[in-house]
Amino acid sequence: MKALNLPDATQETIYITDYAAQVCKEGNTVCGDYYKVVRAADYTFAVLCDGIGTGIKANIAARIFAARAQNLVASRFLQSKTNIAEIFERIVSDMEKARASKSAFSALSIAIFLPEGNVSIFSYRMPQALILKQNLQEWQPIKFKNHTAAGTKFQTAQFTINYGDAVCLSSGALGTGINLTEVLNSMTTTFPVSSMANMLVDRLSQANPSVQDDATAMILYAKKPEVLHILTGVSKQKDNDAHIVNKFLALNGQKVICGSTTMDVFCRVTDLKASINTSFYADFIPPEYSIDGITLATEGAITLNQCNNILFDDFFKDKFDTAPEKLANLLRHYDIINFIVGTAENTSHDTAEFKQMGIMPRREVVLAIIEKLKKRGNIVLIEYV
Repeated sequence: MKALNLPDATQETIYITDYAAQVCKEGNTVCGDYYKVVRAADYTFAVLCDGIGTGIKANIAARIFAARAQNLVASRFLQSKTNIAEIFERIVSDMEKARASKSAFSALSIAIFLPEGNVSIFSYRMPQALILKQNLQEWQPIKFKNHTAAGTKFQTAQFTINYGDAVCLSSGALGTGINLTEVLNSMTTTFPVSSMANMLVDRLSQANPSVQDDATAMILYAKKPEVLHILTGVSKQKDNDAHIVNKFLALNGQKVICGSTTMDVFCRVTDLKASINTSFYADFIPPEYSIDGITLATEGAITLNQCNNILFDDFFKDKFDTAPEKLANLLRHYDIINFIVGTAENTSHDTAEFKQMGIMPRREVVLAIIEKLKKRGNIVLIEYV
């Protein structure tokens, strides 16, 4: 598999879906554990922190060290390719200093997934991480290597995964309350991976009705990503039209065209025709077109702006009447979104009507949509042409 560094490599990468469940210590309403997953084009970072203490105090400690770990990994390992053990030594040293001074600190597990399937895991004062290899259909403990930093042991592991494999991270109560390997293996042939985190936490609650510590189960599942490509706007250089259209056609995944001029260029290059869909047409609703091989074809800036307004608004979830609703729900569904954005100027964006209606120019609204997608956890690519 190739690293995810080109739009046409999106189907050859591993995408990590996360499923997590938590239960609070008896008597608490705030969980002292905290988990986070951050996805980028060239890595997925997952962290599970078990804040020392209980309730809000523990939750704050867990969040603080999750952020520190994310910053260290992103700045040191992923950019400079520093040895991962050195990064974890720094994290452990920070933890031990906080622990010695009786400041807030946290036990934690970190997993870093690279697009080609390489995985690095770090564990500090946390239960054994487990792996499910799809070809074996059996959960097994991950083999860790022991290290020492600041007089304290921590563990690291490096291995590869493929589609259908999964990793399980958990916090304290799960590691001591039930046999994780045994419970997970009792589910493997009967239940989907997506339900296992909830079932682990339920099993702990059944075994120990008075839960004595916060507990979190986190399942990180490797799958082939579902990819959506959006072509919007035309190139400044008209002699690029054929190259851009042919490149767009060659991409694996579903395809959307946003922009009337973009459609004109696409149809001219391909000799295809765009026919307007009259089944839903009203004032202020951008029209939808049908083009062979294209999932959705519609107007550009207005559709993108209306989509941005309703994106992730649950009122519009699974509504497919209008082009903006259809685009919003496509963006909800797909894991990787690849924007190909034309840089030719569109003078209509500067008209009084557009400004009065608050319609952002194409490039501006695309960036607004991308920001929302990234916050949700999507991998987003953008290429300007």
